[in-house]
Amino acid sequence: MAGTQELVTKVKAYATAAAQSAVAGIELATVVSELPETGEANKIYLVAGENTEDNNIYTEYVYANNAWEKLGEVKLDVDLSDYYTKEEADAAVTKALNDTLADYAKSTDLSDYAKESELESYAKTTDLDAYAKETELEDYAKKDDLSDFLTESDFEKITADEIDAMFE
Repeated sequence: MAGTQELVTKVKAYATAAAQSAVAGIELATVVSELPETGEANKIYLVAGENTEDNNIYTEYVYANNAWEKLGEVKLDVDLSDYYTKEEADAAVTKALNDTLADYAKSTDLSDYAKESELESYAKTTDLDAYAKETELEDYAKKDDLSDFLTESDFEKITADEIDAMFE
């Protein structure tokens, strides 16, 4: 399950970075206490409104044709009840990933693989000590078996004096 959580974390990080990159440097609106003498093109200026009884707390303006144009008043009461919360979105992504992994596991043919019970049974019935005793090294290189390969005539006799002379 740790792999799933890691994937969810990476997807969130990627989505956040992509969203931040898409809107970086874009400032469509700015809140000001009063309108400046001139404004920037393509920018909405929000000035605190006088009538806050109906929750219209900002009046919207744009600067066009060298003059301020009132767009209207905005009520900053947004209903997000039809949208997922972060927790709900995380849970939905996690469930989707888990369901996908479960479906994959169900559709994958594992019959070619040994079951754990078979491995345990094999380990209990295999006596490695007995195998090691049966294959002693002396069975492979007995002194008399070398006679097929080397004979006494293959060697030249050398005296002790000749050996001593080699190391002087």
